[in-house]
Amino acid sequence: MGYTVPEYMPKPGKGDISPLNESNRAPELREALPGAASSTGLDATVFDYCAGELRTYDADRFFACLLAPPAPRRALLALYAFNLEIAKTRETVSEPMLGQIRLQWWREALDGIYAGSPREHAVVQALNVAVRDYRLSRAAFDEMIEGRERDLEDTPPLSVDDVLSYASATSGALNCLAGEVLGTDNSTSLRESGIAYAVTGLVRAIPFHAGQGRSWLPGLPAHAVFKGAQNIADQAAELVEAAETCRHAALADIGSLPKLARLACLPLATCRADLSCLRRAAFDPFNVRYAGPLPRRFKMLGAYWMGRF
Repeated sequence: MGYTVPEYMPKPGKGDISPLNESNRAPELREALPGAASSTGLDATVFDYCAGELRTYDADRFFACLLAPPAPRRALLALYAFNLEIAKTRETVSEPMLGQIRLQWWREALDGIYAGSPREHAVVQALNVAVRDYRLSRAAFDEMIEGRERDLEDTPPLSVDDVLSYASATSGALNCLAGEVLGTDNSTSLRESGIAYAVTGLVRAIPFHAGQGRSWLPGLPAHAVFKGAQNIADQAAELVEAAETCRHAALADIGSLPKLARLACLPLATCRADLSCLRRAAFDPFNVRYAGPLPRRFKMLGAYWMGRF
């Protein structure tokens, strides 16, 4: 995981707070809840919590949120914080069964939101406001959770298509929900930009995942993924070309989006430089240098103001 949660977020560590243990989470939220779950003070508390998590673990999407007007900004913070919660499941459990339990907890939390009885959890409360205000589609949330079940497996994907399917179910579905907040249903540009961003991130994260005993290189088990190993560059090159194809598919239609809706696709603006860095490194993910945070912000600003993705 890393700049963006599902793809290359710095590992939170086993001490990260579990949604199954709400007593350890956001004590200021627990104090506010008995009064009124929809109060302005509570809303500020839960959205501040979401912002803090994203600032630490999902810098690209957090920056995109800052460019949004206040109302959609809060909804985007909630969506992306939910994405962070389910994306870090693998890093916060010691065995797959516990990961399944955690993901089931989030399914039931969504049941509560759509039934009008949200759980007392900071991200759930924030997401409840977003779902209520924008009538967000439940199906996309379920798609994201199902996609995250793949994170609990150690076997590598069988093909590039498997990687694209995972990226579509996670980052692609998330972009579609963000589009609902921002007033567009242009699923092609939204989903394709999410897929391109996720696949680019997975290639960036190859060294990180190898250290975890995982591999996203089709057909290559984790024990075969290490610096200097054969076949890594060829497999990484296939993923880079797949990400590039999705990036171009998004670009072909992104100009038709209203300016506000481009916020959902802003992280895509970082992909071109990342993919170019990988090419210059001959597709060796263990021997590549990427741009730092500041150039990434400038690329995203250029995409928002001038449409240069």
